[in-house]
Amino acid sequence: MRSGREGASERFRTPPRADFDRLDPPPFPSAYLPTHYGTYRAGADTEVRFAMTTTRRFKFSQSSITKHAVPPPADGKAKDILYFDDRGDPPGLGIRVGREKPDGSPPTRTWILQLDVHGKTRRWSLGRYPTMGVEAAREEARSYYSKAKKGEDPAAEQRARDARAVTLRKAVEHHVARMLTRGDQPRSVQDMRGDAERYFGRVKGGADWLDRELRSISRLDCLELHARFSIERGKYAANRALRMLRAVYNTATRIYDDLPSNPVISVEFNPEERKRAPIKYEVMPAFWAAVNELKNPVRRDLVKVLALTGLRSLDARSIRGEEVNLGTEPMAFGEVLIPPGCIHRPSPKGGTKKHFTIPLPEAVLAILRRRRDDNPRLALAGPWVFPTVGRDGKVTHVHNAEEDTLKPFGYSPHRLRDSWITASTECGVQMIHTKALANHSLPSSGDVTVGYVKPSIEALREATEKVARFLLDKAGAKAEAA
Repeated sequence: MRSGREGASERFRTPPRADFDRLDPPPFPSAYLPTHYGTYRAGADTEVRFAMTTTRRFKFSQSSITKHAVPPPADGKAKDILYFDDRGDPPGLGIRVGREKPDGSPPTRTWILQLDVHGKTRRWSLGRYPTMGVEAAREEARSYYSKAKKGEDPAAEQRARDARAVTLRKAVEHHVARMLTRGDQPRSVQDMRGDAERYFGRVKGGADWLDRELRSISRLDCLELHARFSIERGKYAANRALRMLRAVYNTATRIYDDLPSNPVISVEFNPEERKRAPIKYEVMPAFWAAVNELKNPVRRDLVKVLALTGLRSLDARSIRGEEVNLGTEPMAFGEVLIPPGCIHRPSPKGGTKKHFTIPLPEAVLAILRRRRDDNPRLALAGPWVFPTVGRDGKVTHVHNAEEDTLKPFGYSPHRLRDSWITASTECGVQMIHTKALANHSLPSSGDVTVGYVKPSIEALREATEKVARFLLDKAGAKAEAA
């Protein structure tokens, strides 16, 4: 004889979700369906209880859909609610209704087919109501149901159609959307779109692939395009173009199931050697004298800041006054508290997730104070520390830091970064401090102890002062004369 507890357990077991809409569903009495729970008799003395909190059944028709397929309660947790056709033709035909929209427009209603296939619940979207009517949805569901009973994947053909329809242009937009979601720099997004047109658009020397079906791009196509670009545009440009294509294609494979493997796998990229050429110490005095001869005081100070901080060009050019604390008390910038004598870069290379705050040497702080005081006198008042007047007549930040008169010394903005990092090593700054000041990734794995080290602002202040004094000494200049 069964105990009361055992009888209750058997009487009110909750079946798997798949039992609810399987290919051969049990009879669910409609009287139970509007309630929170329904029951069906599974034996002479056993009733099975099943949850009905987010599902309902009624006979589907054009009028009943409008009347009964209502959104979930606004104060409830359910984001949508499922209604199933009580006719069972075919079994599992349903409609999913989303929440009511704030603007009062009708909620989104999507036809679905839900079946138990090989012990797993599968659900397919068939189309939107009212674009797809009741009979059209029923016919589509019958087709899906028939394929499922044969062991086929009903949605395979649709996925194949979707994959055939996507073009390279559409895939680029998918990748751009992903970049924006990651918080990538606006300039990176702009470069992505520009490279797509430059390398794959219908332009002189371009591949004219943007409106081509993505799945039609073969490994041989990629191999031949890379070889052609290597000759016509240079080895680095060829690598850049095919790397861009590889990234875009990888994003597309996350979205479209039936795309072939990435065809860029066939490409052997040209060897690249990053140019690391710091300005030689023996020419540093002449270089510094040439910097002092630059006629534009804003650009002159910009080059000096690049030389004494090792900042990337854009990080220096786009400094705003509100991002530098020239006072003696901590200063708020959004949710960041900038210590005295420090600069915050909210969106450096790598996007906002790589934001950083570092101290500045006294020589650089003096330069920034000079810019704060002198810019209004030059009719360049505004938020930018290194301002210029754009083509539209508005004040903006300097758009490049190249200087033709400095090129004989091996100058470019990034060569100054090379020089600064080299100097930091030669004057005895710890590598972890150099990495922090250059906004390079700090160690996080390998040596467990090193992974715990987070340099303090004061330790970094001492390091940046040391490098600045070292470089000014090599240039034969004094800090107060910088």
